[in-house]
Amino acid sequence: MKEKCLKLLQFLRTRKWLTGGLILVLIITAVFAGRLNREKVPVDEFPQTVMPTCRVDRGDVKMVVYATGNIEEVLREEINIASDAKVLSVNVEKGQEVKAGDLLFVLDDSQAALNYAREKLAYDKLKRELDEELKNLKTPYIYSPEAGLITQLSVINGSVVQKDTVVARVARTDYFELKGFFNSVDINQFKVGDKVEVFIQDFLNYFPATVVKVDSKGQGTIEGGILYGVTVQITNPGGLSQSNKGYINKGGTRSIGLEPLKMPDDIEIKAGKMGKVRDIHVSQGDHVAKNDLIITLDSEEQQYILKEKQLELQLAELSYQKSLEELEKSQVKASIDGVVTELNVIVGTNPGNNQPAVTISNTSDLKMKVKVLEEDIHYVELGQVADVYVNAYGEQRFSGTVTKIAQRGILEGSSVFFEVEISLEEPGPLKSGMAGDADIVVLYKENVLRLPPGALTIENDGIATVMVKDADGNPEPRTIRIGAEGVEHIEIIEGLNEGDEVLLLGGQMNPGMHQVIKY
Repeated sequence: MKEKCLKLLQFLRTRKWLTGGLILVLIITAVFAGRLNREKVPVDEFPQTVMPTCRVDRGDVKMVVYATGNIEEVLREEINIASDAKVLSVNVEKGQEVKAGDLLFVLDDSQAALNYAREKLAYDKLKRELDEELKNLKTPYIYSPEAGLITQLSVINGSVVQKDTVVARVARTDYFELKGFFNSVDINQFKVGDKVEVFIQDFLNYFPATVVKVDSKGQGTIEGGILYGVTVQITNPGGLSQSNKGYINKGGTRSIGLEPLKMPDDIEIKAGKMGKVRDIHVSQGDHVAKNDLIITLDSEEQQYILKEKQLELQLAELSYQKSLEELEKSQVKASIDGVVTELNVIVGTNPGNNQPAVTISNTSDLKMKVKVLEEDIHYVELGQVADVYVNAYGEQRFSGTVTKIAQRGILEGSSVFFEVEISLEEPGPLKSGMAGDADIVVLYKENVLRLPPGALTIENDGIATVMVKDADGNPEPRTIRIGAEGVEHIEIIEGLNEGDEVLLLGGQMNPGMHQVIKY
């Protein structure tokens, strides 16, 4: 049946039926002409054969590529489980709406939990061992404990250092400190961790700060009183320096006088073990980040031990992560929003491997997937509009746009098809799985001269023949140039004018009729 349809489409494409119609007209004319000569019948007594005609008019020509297919969801998730574990619980029902991340069902995870606990224990043990190595600096490397500015380097290449030898100093540059003074009453309003503000005189602005120290003992003044110090930490937004002065303010209670900003004390960087300086990786004045490498000591044996432990930890982490993934697989969750359209899991049984455990469909966005013949695929481009029809809704038209064109064809019988996806603008009542067809508009011309296909015979690309009336009113053939070939009309480029009457060999077409057979 399919082969017969393809042959019929090919037959219609070549317009052989039009050529046959023209030959039939010529034969009929010759027969009646011979009869006139034999019987000498007067012309006015000869029965006239009335053939339908049409006139060249102006309008639109739409060329389409026809294809059939089915409605599908744009988003669809099929969850397949390759596991021997039994289902412990099912948390959804068929037809239920779910959100991405919702729990669908749970598998028996006892073995996975045991494996996870074992791998986690091994990982934590190795990590503690490595952390201990780093803590005691039993390594040839010396790192910066904080981000900041290298203010001093105390060693050179070849220097021998002992454990706890200060090799460098780093100053924190990301914040400043300010110490303000309060009387014995106001000091009671402050405690470590309080959020306050500091007014910087040079900027005439307040900056947020945090209390880091409160002096409870106080110190005497030359006037005989006692003042209590409060030290706050101010994050440097950029632009602050030690030349700036300010005061602390909390709820209207402010410190006495203006005090200068102060950089925090330098942090000492110490060697964790005895060794000889092999490489210095920074210079005085460099900015470093936390854990940046500062100095390498010549201790190859210790370096090998550290690398070995780091490798062991990496391998343990891989095993730990794998066991965690296996454990998480026991809790199967949705990855998209949608409706549960298939549910093939039952508590106490193993999920089948030959069908999806759960299928989730997002029916808010639908598409039609159609198959286009290989001889037509070169007309189809992304972004072209399409008129979609489904069998369930007859002639009701749904608008769509071509969003995907397959790069590889599919052989079916003796024909090759290419899959094309059409995104539907307003699917309305359409449902996934519905069958139908689509007219992909590959060319659209407005306000051009045109004729219905039944009025002409196509000879070659761009050339056609029509039957027009001569001076005596008799039909005669005329060669014309044509352009776009649409379903209902063909564009006339040259050879006819608007209003010209031509013989309609193929019979009159109803412009409102939806074509059932197209190409």
